[in-house]
Amino acid sequence: MGLLRIDSSRISLAAFLVVQGGFGLWAAYGQRGVDFGLYYLAAHALRRGDNIYALNQTEWASLAAQYQVGQFAPPYAYPPMTAWLVSLFAGLPFQRAAIVWALLSVAALALAGLTLSRLFVGRWIDGVLFGALALYVPNLTTLYAGQVNTFALLGVALFLALLKWRWALAGCLALAVSIMFKPLAAPLIVHLLWRRDVRKVLAVGACLIAIAVAMVLVIGPGALVSYLESGWRVPQISIDGAPGAYPPNQSLFGFFGRALTAHEFGPSLVNEPGLARALALGVSSVLLLGVAIATWSRGGRDWNVFAVETGLVLATVNLVTPIGWYHHAVISIVPILALWHLHPTRWVRVWLAAAFVMISIQGIAWHSLIGYTPLLSLGTYGLMIVYGTAVWQLARTPHIGYGKAEREPGTAEFPGKAHGGAGTLYCDG
Repeated sequence: MGLLRIDSSRISLAAFLVVQGGFGLWAAYGQRGVDFGLYYLAAHALRRGDNIYALNQTEWASLAAQYQVGQFAPPYAYPPMTAWLVSLFAGLPFQRAAIVWALLSVAALALAGLTLSRLFVGRWIDGVLFGALALYVPNLTTLYAGQVNTFALLGVALFLALLKWRWALAGCLALAVSIMFKPLAAPLIVHLLWRRDVRKVLAVGACLIAIAVAMVLVIGPGALVSYLESGWRVPQISIDGAPGAYPPNQSLFGFFGRALTAHEFGPSLVNEPGLARALALGVSSVLLLGVAIATWSRGGRDWNVFAVETGLVLATVNLVTPIGWYHHAVISIVPILALWHLHPTRWVRVWLAAAFVMISIQGIAWHSLIGYTPLLSLGTYGLMIVYGTAVWQLARTPHIGYGKAEREPGTAEFPGKAHGGAGTLYCDG
């Protein structure tokens, strides 16, 4: 049985590399990455000293013509770290740079998989986990667009791992780096504060400030101010302009937009944008309240609970962000894997499998489902299942107060067994 397990793990890892690596290289070779095209142009603008947040459409078009980039989507509204990273190899022709980016993205996803496998299963390569990563379509969508999501996922995985292994400051740095690549995980700071873990909140804040200061040396203070101003405006613009019915928007705003406003993708019940927006805001508020209740008074040091809470926050981010693009669901693989391995009951796994399939079908088939409005929100349904499963499992877990949790085997207080694997885990910091 041990030999079969090892072989299945190797087969799963090979399948992951073939599917994700092969797809990423195919997309890069064909120069299909509309988001990487923007990163590449922003990197060149950064190298020549431009404020990448102040370029107009004409300047972007001029850069695209100069560097022969056919697909890009300005303006650049991402944190500066992504442009800085791409600037390290922006001297390459666009196609070669896209290939380098694809390889880096797949490597980040593989490292995230190794980390999560070690955390949830107790070994570095788990066949089921890497099989899930290979087939999870938001990963493929990220590679197709040339998005930065896998780097954000890696930061979250390292955050969880380093906290478990009692490297709290390094874990906080990993979370800060994840946020500076893409702020998908920024609500985890609020979660830490809600858990009354002020030291980690302060540590993440200090790391974010340190990275921001370092970025000033790269992009200049004016560009950093421009980024912060644009970042402040994005939530307001998103809510004011939401909901959008475009099917890749799998947030609640997209769901109600497709159901309650007239659009070109299929029939709707009515054409009431105000009602759709109000319902989206209302249901989002209910989900956030549900997160607050499910995670209240837990504090403590049980790492299983902390991992599921973290996953719940990430799934909620995908649901309540007004423009919650489908590829953002890369981060929701964390709650799926956490619940699968830490609460391995039959019905939990049935619901998670259903959610996984729904989310993945959304990415593959939404073009074919145009005209069937209820089927254009399969990703939303899947994320709601993940949300509900996490809340249900947390509701069934006794609240753990500070100082009342068991120590983790392998710590100085409880020596004799190695770290890793599901069980009574310990998060200190």
